[in-house]
Amino acid sequence: MHGSLPTNSFRVSRHLTSDTSCHRCGAAVESDLHTLRDCPRAISIWISVYPIYPNNFYMQDCQLWFKHHATMEAGTKFIVTCFEIWRNRNEQIFQNVQKDTWNYVNNIIS
Repeated sequence: MHGSLPTNSFRVSRHLTSDTSCHRCGAAVESDLHTLRDCPRAISIWISVYPIYPNNFYMQDCQLWFKHHATMEAGTKFIVTCFEIWRNRNEQIFQNVQKDTWNYVNNIIS
C-alpha cells in the first residue's frame, strides 16, 4: 500500500537493477499493480478466486485499490490473495518454481 514492494520498478528507483520488466510475462514495467493485479499470472489467480470482480476492480491506482478492497467484507480473502500472488512471483523468480494456479487458490481458500 505504500509503494514499497521490491518489484523491478521499485528496484530500478533504488539503483538495484536496470531492468524494470516483469520476469513472469515480459511486460515493460513490473509495478506494484502489475505484480498484484495486472500480470496475466495474477489475473489467473484473481479469476479463480473471484469469478465475478467488483465493478471497480481494475479502475484504481494501487493505494486506492488495495485500501478499498482490503477493507471490504471479504478483505481478509483479498489480502491473502495478494500475499499468494506475491509468493507466486517470488517462487517463480528466485526458486524457478512454477506451480499450477490451483495450488495458490487452494492455499487462499484454506
